[in-house]
Amino acid sequence: TANVVCVGPVNVAVFSTDELRKLMNADRDLGFTMLASIARVLAGRLRQADARIDELTDKASDVWHNAMG
Repeated sequence: TANVVCVGPVNVAVFSTDELRKLMNADRDLGFTMLASIARVLAGRLRQADARIDELTDKASDVWHNAMG
């Protein structure tokens, strides 16, 4: 599922999970492209989360930063 906000007219395609799996199995190149795109997005989100955790950890371990607020 996804939430989006559009700034202009759009066409939308809705697939059930079963239909999507059938489509991906019928066209293996399409299926691979879709899975690669999902993996790329998830990897990017994981990198962002890791960077944020590192940032928060650095601030938490910096005694002077905590003391000075």
